[in-house]
Amino acid sequence: MPSSRPELQEVHVPGDPAAWERLGFTLVEDAVHLDGVRIVIGREAGWSLGEPRARRVEHPNGATAIDHIVVLTPDFDATVERLRSDGLDFRRIRDAGEGRRQAFFVLGPCLLELAGPADGPERLWGVTLVAPDLDPFGGNAKDAVQPGRRITTVKGLDFPVAVMTPR
Repeated sequence: MPSSRPELQEVHVPGDPAAWERLGFTLVEDAVHLDGVRIVIGREAGWSLGEPRARRVEHPNGATAIDHIVVLTPDFDATVERLRSDGLDFRRIRDAGEGRRQAFFVLGPCLLELAGPADGPERLWGVTLVAPDLDPFGGNAKDAVQPGRRITTVKGLDFPVAVMTPR
């Protein structure tokens, strides 16, 4: 049954598709397919909602999904209200300290983490993927904020990408 709420369909990130292939991703037409969502490489950073595509692609590095995307906004309250009125599945707001807040929305197979207020325009800032083994992505794994999970920052890409162990 189709979802009645908007879901993440695509994430666009700048960079070289070959860098993603070197990290063990299988690309189809310059895109990484993860749990029905496409990460299109070589574009200006952004994201779009719609019906996720059902294509499943195996990746040698073990990546299986997008855990969350991070969007920064200069006007936190207005952006939260806009996303809620657009029908996104709002969950909660968290005080992140130093005058910043985070809001969380479910976008089908993953989460949207909205953070602000931030300098500059509203923008996609980063993507966090899911894989059971973090070794293929770098040696700097640490405990994640979420209890029982680990996270690592991926090196060698032109856009902020992290990888976390599954929930």
